[in-house]
Amino acid sequence: MDFNSGAKKFIEQLVEAYGFTTRQALCDHLGVSKSTMATRYMCDIFPADWVLQYVMETGVSIDWLVSGKGELRVAEAATLADIETHELKNGEIVPIDTYKFSPFLLLKEIKSPLAIKSHQHIYNQGDTVISDGQLLVRIEGKLSIKKSI
Repeated sequence: MDFNSGAKKFIEQLVEAYGFTTRQALCDHLGVSKSTMATRYMCDIFPADWVLQYVMETGVSIDWLVSGKGELRVAEAATLADIETHELKNGEIVPIDTYKFSPFLLLKEIKSPLAIKSHQHIYNQGDTVISDGQLLVRIEGKLSIKKSI
């Protein structure tokens, strides 16, 4: 597949693959605006980040997805892990679901990963020492995500 074009066809395939009937439903699922979708669709910008998200959520082989070659599914247990997901609401974390994540992307020191969703972003947290980046902190009893200095 040509990664400099082909977005229209691929976006339509994503809509179908997810089981949606409209591109708006795909926007809602991905947490992107209609204008972002329209730009990628009309300018034929291949949505590589959306491809990765779909692969992570479904366990479909990336080779099969972008080229039609190879096996449809990879062994999910070997490649994707369910990570407990919570949403940050009013300074508290509320369980909402699990989401698929590749253990390859986690530090080996993280034994109990946890995902926190806040403002359409998902932050991963584990039991390791973090010295910079965005941190989940408790201030006066309320949780929030803060950028470290």
